[in-house]
This record gives sequence, C-alpha cells and structure tokens, in this order.
Amino acid sequence: MRQHLLAVAFCGLLASMSTRTLAQSPATGIAPESETPLAPLSADPLAVQPPDFSPPPRSACGCAHCRSGGHAVEGPLTGECHPAVLSEAWCRRPLYADVFFGALTGNELQGDLVDVETGFFGGVRLGHDLDERWAVEGRLGLAGLDLSNTEAPAQPRTGDLIVGDISLVCYLTQHPRTRPFLSAGAGFADWEFSDAFGNSFTDTQAAVPLSVGIKQRYDDWLVFRFDLTDNIVFGGGTIIGTEHLFSATGSLELRFGGSRTSYWPWRRRTVFW
Repeated sequence: MRQHLLAVAFCGLLASMSTRTLAQSPATGIAPESETPLAPLSADPLAVQPPDFSPPPRSACGCAHCRSGGHAVEGPLTGECHPAVLSEAWCRRPLYADVFFGALTGNELQGDLVDVETGFFGGVRLGHDLDERWAVEGRLGLAGLDLSNTEAPAQPRTGDLIVGDISLVCYLTQHPRTRPFLSAGAGFADWEFSDAFGNSFTDTQAAVPLSVGIKQRYDDWLVFRFDLTDNIVFGGGTIIGTEHLFSATGSLELRFGGSRTSYWPWRRRTVFW
C-alpha cells in the first residue's frame, strides 16, 4: 500500500514539471503573459565613441588666412591646395632662426690709404613675425677681411670686423611660398686692424643696415633665404670715416613656435602652443 502511494505521488510530480516546461518552451520565443519582459539596455554614457578624423581646430593668430578659418594653404595659380609640405600659413610658425654665410666688402679706410678686399662673412640671426606683414629680427656677424695699403709698400694683413643690429622687416607680398622683403635697422660695427702706418686700431661705431631679400619656403618649417645688405657705418672723426659695407648672404631658415595638435586618443582635437 505504501509503495502504491509513493508511485502515485511520483507520477503527479512528473506531470507538474512537464506542464511548467511547456509553458516556458522556447519554441514560441515569447515569455509567459504572467511575467514582465526585460526593458532594453540604455546607452552607456561612458561607452567608447568612434574616432573623429576631422581636421583639428586652428587657433586664430590674426592673419587673413586664419581669420577666414582656412586649414590648408590655397594655391594662387591653380586654385587648389599645395602639396602636403605646405599645410600652414606663414604665421603658423612665427619664430625663426638661421645661420647665414656669404661675402662682404667695403670701401677704402683711412682716407683711401687702406684697401679692403672681399672676405668671408657669416653669423646667426633670430626673428619673430609680428603679423602677416611685419617682423623684427636681430643678427650677429663676423668677418675677416684682407687689407693692404693703396700705396707701396702694400703690407698685406687681415682686419677683423664684428657687426650686430636689430631690424624691422616689411614683407611685400603674402604669397604662400615666396616672400620678398625690405628691412632697416640700427646696430654697431666693431673694427680691429692695423692702419697704413702700422698702428693698431680698434673702435666701435654706430651702423644702419639696409637690406633687400627674398624667402622661398620649401616646407612649413624650412625656408631658403637670400639677403643683399648695405651696412652704413658712421665713423666720422676716426680714421675709418663713413663706410659702406656691402654683403651678400644666403641661409637656411628654420621656423618654429606655432601651435600643434595633441594626438592623445581621448583628446585628439586639443591644440596647444
């Protein structure tokens, strides 16, 4: 009798389990009406966003190109963009530095008694573009010049010259590659040489450099430069007298100091100086 009752109870339990399984069967894909369906997942505000490959914003530096919101440098002839090496306006890199070298000559010294030969001239220069038309720059140059007496005996010798000055530069055009300019400034010229009578002479006079030149940009940061300069030395009251020191120099100008873009993956569009 007890075994009979256990068998009946076991069969009832199996029937109950079968009924529950059929009610939740995945064949229909629908949950029972008595159960509340799950709500859809909301968007995660901290989820990783797709990368933004749009051009980074440019901080305005005051020139017409930046005020217009331009990014690439527009070509003046074709109406298209220059190659990738010119991706910025000049003012994007306002600071520049170069080492120049060339030749220097001058008129006679000591009342036409000492002849000045052409010699090597070189030095360094630092500058800053104030805006799209004006810049200020300073230079320091050294020259070793061959001297000789205009009357016998010639007595060949060498004279040392140091020049330093600060100039205001005016750019004549705003071409993205070529930039002709004029400059004028004030500075000094320091002479050290032996005069026609063998006496040692050392003196420093005021000087005014007047220059004309051209810059040809090869890359955003690299510029070829050529200068022609007349450095007028006011040596009145000395054996030098007023002198014109003519020089022709060339250099590779390096430009820097502009804003650049941070490429950290979470703050790619950050622009800083």
